[in-house]
Amino acid sequence: MKIGVMLRSLTDVGGPGEYTRSLLNALLRIDRVNEYYLFIANAALGERFKEFPNAHPVVLNSPSKLIFDQVQVPRALRQYDCDVVINLKHSVPLLAPVPAIFVMHGADWLAFPQNYYLFDRLYHAISLPLFCRKAARIISVSHDATRIAIEKASLSPSQLATVYHGFRTDFRRVEDPERRARARERYKLPEKFILYVGRIYPMKNVRGLVEAFAKLRDRVPHSLVISGIKHYKTEPDFAAIDKYSLHDRVIPTGFVEEEDLPVLYSMADAFVLPSLYEGFGIPLLEAMACGAPIVTSTQGSCPEVVDGAGVLVNPYDTSDIAEGIYKVLTDRKLAEDNVRKGFQRVAQFSWEKCARETLDVIASVARTRQATEASLPRRDPS
Repeated sequence: MKIGVMLRSLTDVGGPGEYTRSLLNALLRIDRVNEYYLFIANAALGERFKEFPNAHPVVLNSPSKLIFDQVQVPRALRQYDCDVVINLKHSVPLLAPVPAIFVMHGADWLAFPQNYYLFDRLYHAISLPLFCRKAARIISVSHDATRIAIEKASLSPSQLATVYHGFRTDFRRVEDPERRARARERYKLPEKFILYVGRIYPMKNVRGLVEAFAKLRDRVPHSLVISGIKHYKTEPDFAAIDKYSLHDRVIPTGFVEEEDLPVLYSMADAFVLPSLYEGFGIPLLEAMACGAPIVTSTQGSCPEVVDGAGVLVNPYDTSDIAEGIYKVLTDRKLAEDNVRKGFQRVAQFSWEKCARETLDVIASVARTRQATEASLPRRDPS
């Protein structure tokens, strides 16, 4: 089988980029039978796949995402006689000559369209129905996202397949005092802190976290460390730091090097992800793998991912967020129980498992196409 893989998101920062890199590496490691035609934006990216003999980087020099997806990919699929194409992010080539699959990294544009800029809302309103009609299957990353897609986009359950994310195996608890000291110095970390990790935009509810921390600051000695880059509409999040005069207790680190993230999780007395919505939430897996007690949201996929291994709070109620954090910081038995459950829960996730289930979806789509073609009446050669 020849599989075309659209890789515009290969260098993205955040969840979709991490997903693309990790899933693709896992697919290429477990599958040495099928041929993978990797549609990439520049030749340098192809160097990543030299060790895989069945990986064939195809450079599509494109002036825009639209031309890449809708013109150059269909042309390449014909040129390399692919059997199926998958995009590891949201979109499919509408003129693809083969069955198409795309990965839906949550259903936030369906659940919270108001959080997007007008242009993005218009794009989703127009493109999503087209992509869904074209797609032979849609891979959703959580059962909650699958439910929303069925309810809001009127999709058939048979068109959707839920496949969980994995997490990197180098995320584990770090006790090495030298690594801890280096990270503490590099990011100006205090002795005791609460940690947030993720991009910063409205659905992450960083403003709600800051407001909750303002209610806690006189009850705990901890600081709040916010690790992540600004994405969009971040002004209210950082304005809250000014509003509550928290500059001495809130530490925005900006981007954190990947090698340092396990250290930060390991040193934190609590990891807090109070999102208004999460399609999946890879940081939850990372935090559990590093032994950080978790406080997270009752919304989106968060309860599904932690499955009892964390304290759940109402993200719309800053007092509830504050009390959830306070419980984890002051109830040692609760924190230890959640850490133990977190280790057990995260053992159920891996990129290899994600890759095998994704490959099952790809193979199923290819088999359906073959069966359909076999059932068509053959032309009389005479």
